[in-house]
Amino acid sequence: MGEALFDSLEDWMPGHTDNFTCPECRHEDDINGFLFLDACGFSNLGFIFNNWLDASFTQTFLDDFAERLDRPVSFVHVRL
Repeated sequence: MGEALFDSLEDWMPGHTDNFTCPECRHEDDINGFLFLDACGFSNLGFIFNNWLDASFTQTFLDDFAERLDRPVSFVHVRL
């Protein structure tokens, strides 16, 4: 979906609604429950680690971090 996905997110980002409409099939749903086949993560808190992809994080670290936050954690791998 690529560019169409990111273009449609521009409509959602201002925060007028929690729903997202798929640019391909026009299905609308709450963005937190939407199935994204591309790597995506949405939150009120995010971190970007440049040039850390090869180092990565252990699953134990991610599990411990999620437990401390008392929220699920998504780890999105992106190579530009």
